[in-house]
Amino acid sequence: MRRSVPTRRPRQSSIGYGAGVAEPLAGRAAVVAAAGDHPYARLTTGDGTGVSGVRDGSTVVWLTPGPAVCALGDASVALEHVAALAGAGAHWWHLPRLPADTPLPWVGVGEAITGPACEHPASPAQARILAAKPDPITEDPASSAHMLIRASTADPGREHPASPARARVRGAVGDPAREQPASPAWVRVRDDWDFRWTSAAPPVRDGEERAAPIRDDRAVEALLDAAFPETTSRPGDPRVRGWWGIRAGSRLVACAADRSRGGVGFLAAVAVDPAARGHGLGTALTAALTRHLIGEHGVCALGVMTHNIAAARLYESLGYASSLPRTSLGLL
Repeated sequence: MRRSVPTRRPRQSSIGYGAGVAEPLAGRAAVVAAAGDHPYARLTTGDGTGVSGVRDGSTVVWLTPGPAVCALGDASVALEHVAALAGAGAHWWHLPRLPADTPLPWVGVGEAITGPACEHPASPAQARILAAKPDPITEDPASSAHMLIRASTADPGREHPASPARARVRGAVGDPAREQPASPAWVRVRDDWDFRWTSAAPPVRDGEERAAPIRDDRAVEALLDAAFPETTSRPGDPRVRGWWGIRAGSRLVACAADRSRGGVGFLAAVAVDPAARGHGLGTALTAALTRHLIGEHGVCALGVMTHNIAAARLYESLGYASSLPRTSLGLL
């Protein structure tokens, strides 16, 4: 007698996302609780406007204003859900670290992916490819967006843009041999980076006493144009609560943005005048602002490109020992 083999039916999501049994999450409080009160979840959900998500086992995926999709947990499980959420117009997917050969769910070019991009450290070429209006979220991005602090040496003010030729897929800035494998045509930017945070005040650094809040938009604009032209964190940006800086006489030689939100301190747009580099100004400013934001929020975070070992070591020396590996995908 032949034994019948039961057909295995795929698990159905209770809300239609992905392939797993997923629990819907309505609002910021539900998302943050599901994420274990993680600083990344608190930061990216901000004031909670427009936040919704899903929990699939230990993986949490959520949609933020902008919109952008963020996730914590298992990258493969997150990918089962982000494509559905991307239908809301998410230009950015901020995911747990993806292996280079991870297959990505197909998203048709132009299919509802028309919303403003989450800020990321985009070059001018990338800014044209993506959206003109950044989203009030983390990357400078780092993300920053990428807002990501992309120091090329131990000085966090020595930041360099990616070349336009690398706008589609970025690996290590300035090292074409380390570029990452090609992604689908609808993925215009891929960044591997680390979200770092600390709740301990950093060791006092030389020159830290020179750092102070500044209200000089013209000087900040001029410094960013010279030292970090690709940043989208600028004076007048509603995401920026304020600016800190260091002056040499009357000249502003270092600046950084306070992009704190959701009860988490966050540094962005750290820049040092090219003529003033090599004197530890970026380090002193980062230490001072970190100390201030920990005093206010109890925790402070920033982003750094994964390949930037020197910068990572510097931030570790300032107490940023906790690290969350991320992959950010910028879509058409």
